[in-house]
Amino acid sequence: LANLLNESAIAAAREGERQVHWKHVETARDRILLGKERKGFRALDIERCTVAYHEAGHALAGILCCPEDGLHKVTIQARGQALGVAFFSPDDDRSLYRRSYLEGQIMKGLAGRAAEEMVFGPEHVTSGAQSDLQQVNGIARKMVYALGMGERTGLLVHDGEPGSLSPEAHAGMDAEVRDLLGRMYVKTVEMLDVNREALAALAVALIERETLDGAEALRVME
Repeated sequence: LANLLNESAIAAAREGERQVHWKHVETARDRILLGKERKGFRALDIERCTVAYHEAGHALAGILCCPEDGLHKVTIQARGQALGVAFFSPDDDRSLYRRSYLEGQIMKGLAGRAAEEMVFGPEHVTSGAQSDLQQVNGIARKMVYALGMGERTGLLVHDGEPGSLSPEAHAGMDAEVRDLLGRMYVKTVEMLDVNREALAALAVALIERETLDGAEALRVME
């Protein structure tokens, strides 16, 4: 919080303001959470278009699959190493997560790659989903290995100790993780296809305006 307020004061000073306003807090939060804005950088037009559909996919899937998280902002402004981001801001901290919520998180994470494939074709998917895939693999693996949510392995879990599971059980759990990700990807593509007009509308708005807050993005998709 101290860091946020300090960055907010710096943002206000840069604009010659004598008071810190909410817009400066927003600027500071983006800088802390999303990274420093890459001023002067502009991606190739084809890359901007790809990123716009990628982030629109995340935003749309998040609103449909995890509405309780709340879409705060979606942007194709380059920050840090990212060329864009759909940023969600849950209203409450949670301690327990339902299977449906975890599956929704996987679909939200896969929606960027799914949007790229659906719009541009399988041969034109990009490296932009690298961190998304790492995240969803982690969720799926935890569901199967730690939370007993595998369809075939059921309540069998890995306690973290070497040798606690047989090689056959490990192979079965790996297959469960792969199957779970595959099922969620198919559902994600189907969901995006049903809402393709909303996806395209948000992507076009991002190309034109670069950044939309959550309420604006929702209005565009509706």
